[in-house]
Amino acid sequence: MDEASSKYVDYIATEKLLTEKLQQVHHAPALVDDLQNLQFDDFSALSTLPSDLQEQQNGLEQDIRFTSAVRSGYPENDQVRCRVYPARQPLAAVLLIHGLFEDNLIIYKYYISQLVENGLQVFILFLPFHYSRKPKESVFSGELYWSGDLNRSALAYKQAVYDAYHLLKYIKNTVAKPILLNGFSMGGGVAWTLSSLVEVEALFVVNPVCNFSDLVWNRRLFSTIKSDLEQNGYILDKVTRQFAHFDPINCLPKANSIENVAVGYGIFDQISSTDNYQMLIDKWQVRRVLPYNAGHLNILRVPRLAQDAKDLILSRKHDELL
Repeated sequence: MDEASSKYVDYIATEKLLTEKLQQVHHAPALVDDLQNLQFDDFSALSTLPSDLQEQQNGLEQDIRFTSAVRSGYPENDQVRCRVYPARQPLAAVLLIHGLFEDNLIIYKYYISQLVENGLQVFILFLPFHYSRKPKESVFSGELYWSGDLNRSALAYKQAVYDAYHLLKYIKNTVAKPILLNGFSMGGGVAWTLSSLVEVEALFVVNPVCNFSDLVWNRRLFSTIKSDLEQNGYILDKVTRQFAHFDPINCLPKANSIENVAVGYGIFDQISSTDNYQMLIDKWQVRRVLPYNAGHLNILRVPRLAQDAKDLILSRKHDELL
């Protein structure tokens, strides 16, 4: 991917999201001192599988749904959704968590097809308030997941972590293969946070959200959210303290080996900042760093991405404990 086209794709996507969606809504929470309901309970207390889990064949794919362990008060959102893309002779499974404000899985078509071609069965988790989990009250996919209402955003992030945990348990119970926890953008942040709470075999985050306060305060995509926060009395320091509860920058991943943790990022990224990725890498001394000649979005079309995912999970190590 060349630099000019990578940056252009990110620019167009940002402006489209702002003009068609983000500038059309505003969220004005009351000023609070601490985020509510963000304590992560002991996951061992949760049932292995939700009692109402349903599986339904959808052509070549399979759809999975179950009730979330974390309730938002929106019935559509509290039904967890996952789509499964089978591989003929699977070598491993991938729990993939997508990015923010998305409403069309076509952006993953190439990446998923390459994963499947490489013998990886893919389970893609739909984030809270996205896709079929979007409530009727919501204008667009992801609106209520990340906004100026920090309490709701924090609860949505917590819900995503719990949903991913339950789906991970389901995969472990049904697939006798190693499992790669894989997240893109916002999904990368969720995957990283989950990996700090439970041990995973391997973790691959791609353009992961981290250093949340910088994203909200300094990146154009989140300018309307920053405006809503400022109008409600928030300053950067307060946002930093409140996001610190679940920011991947503050979460040490639990993996069998530091070699089983990989961070991939686009060197031409215009939506986040490569400085934030480097901060995450340096903070936790990640050794498997994979820079790609791509931006934030077209990194999903880098042919090497799926091969790197396969190499990570199949070559995972069991020493050098974190």
